[in-house]
Amino acid sequence: MKKFKINAQSHIIADVIQHLNFGMTGMGIARSWDYEVKGNTIYFTLKEGCEVNPEDLFWFGYLTKD
Repeated sequence: MKKFKINAQSHIIADVIQHLNFGMTGMGIARSWDYEVKGNTIYFTLKEGCEVNPEDLFWFGYLTKD
């Protein structure tokens, strides 16, 4: 997996972006993934030389939930 996207309501997208910028796990994700917001969708692309860490994705989802 080198790319994925999240499509959700605008307040959920805002929460995810806030966690990418200020949350410990979110900042870890942002070190490995480039992301771009277009409307209600966030597009993620794995950065060159980085690897997918399933544990990071799990904790990111768990800690970003409502």
